Amino acid sequence: MYHLDKKLKFKFTWRSYQEQFLSRFQDHMQDGHLHIVAPPGSGKTILGIEMLVRVNKPTLVLAPTLTIRNQWKSRLETFFLTDETFDNYTIDIKEPKQLTFSTYQSLHALDKSLHENHETLLNFIQKNNIQTLVLDEAHHLKNAWWKSLFALKEVEGLTIISLTATPPYDSSSVELNKYFELCGPLDDEIAVPDLIENGDLCPHQDFIYFSKPDARQIEYIVRYREQI
Repeated sequence: MYHLDKKLKFKFTWRSYQEQFLSRFQDHMQDGHLHIVAPPGSGKTILGIEMLVRVNKPTLVLAPTLTIRNQWKSRLETFFLTDETFDNYTIDIKEPKQLTFSTYQSLHALDKSLHENHETLLNFIQKNNIQTLVLDEAHHLKNAWWKSLFALKEVEGLTIISLTATPPYDSSSVELNKYFELCGPLDDEIAVPDLIENGDLCPHQDFIYFSKPDARQIEYIVRYREQI
């Protein structure tokens, strides 16, 4: 296994709010767990890769789509790869390397195929010595994928890093509880005003628009009121 800080190094300058988060990173990781909220445009994927370099353990990164999975690989190659001989990363979850980028759906499919062959996902993860799990945008998870992920929490000493832009506060209480049971409580947040202050996001204001109901909607409302 490589020492990742010898092979991967961020090539540019950290933004102020990224530096502030990274200065708190080691304190957050003392319990082997991190759950961070960061808005789009804050460099969440790049921060995620920097965290993997600092943790320096065999890691499985899970994303909700192939596009986001490929973005992790692309950001690593573009922003961090300083040693062209380093190839200990892959997008093939069936043949994990030190850094493996995949999707929740692929993990679920792997779980099913292992079960059909009388194996378990837990044994697969342990056999391949995966010690860190990254959950990217875990609020996108579908019900069928939860079981596979909760099985991985049984891995002794597993480090879990959860990254999201929008925790699912608008979900049902059951789904919200399941989300926090998997990802753990929030540890840190990069706020939208931080991006505006740094010039990475334009100042904006949310507006509420009121629209006049049409005749059909008014008729429905009147009938409803009459019934109650």
